[in-house]
Amino acid sequence: MRAVLRELGTMLRADAAGFSLVAIRSGMRPRLVEAVVTPARARPTGFACALLLRPEPELAGVMWFAHQTPTHVSRSDRTKLSRLALQIETALRFRLRPDTVRMTLDLRTCEPRHDVWDALAHGRWSLVQRTDCRDVYAVIENATSSHPHRRLTDTEAAVVRLAAQNLAGKAIAYALGLSPSAVSHALGNAEVKMGLVSPGDLTRVARALTEPSRPIDDARLTPAERDVLELVLAGKSNRQIGAARGRSERTVANQVASILAKTGAPSRRALRTLSTTSAPAEAMTTDSRASRS
Repeated sequence: MRAVLRELGTMLRADAAGFSLVAIRSGMRPRLVEAVVTPARARPTGFACALLLRPEPELAGVMWFAHQTPTHVSRSDRTKLSRLALQIETALRFRLRPDTVRMTLDLRTCEPRHDVWDALAHGRWSLVQRTDCRDVYAVIENATSSHPHRRLTDTEAAVVRLAAQNLAGKAIAYALGLSPSAVSHALGNAEVKMGLVSPGDLTRVARALTEPSRPIDDARLTPAERDVLELVLAGKSNRQIGAARGRSERTVANQVASILAKTGAPSRRALRTLSTTSAPAEAMTTDSRASRS
């Protein structure tokens, strides 16, 4: 905790920083559970900002940063502090309530578990990474009061789903009609809500717990995307497709990204593979239609 306080104190240019954890029970006086204070400077401080933590309904934590002069906390710093609050709450709950651990998740050996993923996405569970292995996590149950703060929004869930299919940020942005910065912001929020520390960890967890998306009917594709898909399946490059359709290479790249997002295919090669594996079924359907006519 001292290391966290020093790092945040430097970021906020604070003269002193501290953390207090207090037990709060109905009908009883508050009881100090834990307190950490970084060395203060010689001159007294007169202004402060604070971060309130609630790892448990009966526990309240306050992380404060003192300044000699009024200090404005930027919107970017507010976002960082809010995300940090969730991470600290997860760590405190894991340390103080070992009975909330529901299972151990090993990404190297686990099978798809949609029930676990749904619990994470809805804020009921969070992950704590083991220090000795980045692929092993403790799955802990969150306090009911924190579920609304940890539940992924529809946008965050959609971004994570596409990121798990190895789509780049720009491709995700095009497919969902978002800006690249909005995609980055959604991934950052999602990783913290689940107790993770990087987008890479988030996509690895999502990929391990959810089955690969199956191809969907091309009815979701626009007429232009269907034309592009036919040329992709024929092995044409973006430049060749653009020349054939009178479009720029960039436009074709965006259309291909949208096709990958809508079909759930992680790559052009996967699109061709899916097309090959579904060819017998399509041929059977065509033959049956011909026989009925």
